[in-house]
Amino acid sequence: MSVWNPHYQKDKILLERVQHRFTRLFKDLRNLSYDDRLERLGLWSLEERRNRGDLIEVFKMVKGGLMSRGRHFSRGVQ
Repeated sequence: MSVWNPHYQKDKILLERVQHRFTRLFKDLRNLSYDDRLERLGLWSLEERRNRGDLIEVFKMVKGGLMSRGRHFSRGVQ
């Protein structure tokens, strides 16, 4: 298990709070909601980043599996 993709909801909330506090360091953004601060800073929530990372890993597995199957198939034909 990665620290960036914790299993327990309480751990996810704790990690998200770190980013939440970080976004409050910018004085001009303090009066905005957390989502608005993320948008202004060009950041994603940690949950969105974890989901994106999971999707990328699934894509790599599927793409890699298809590519390797294709290579084996093409070797047999040649």
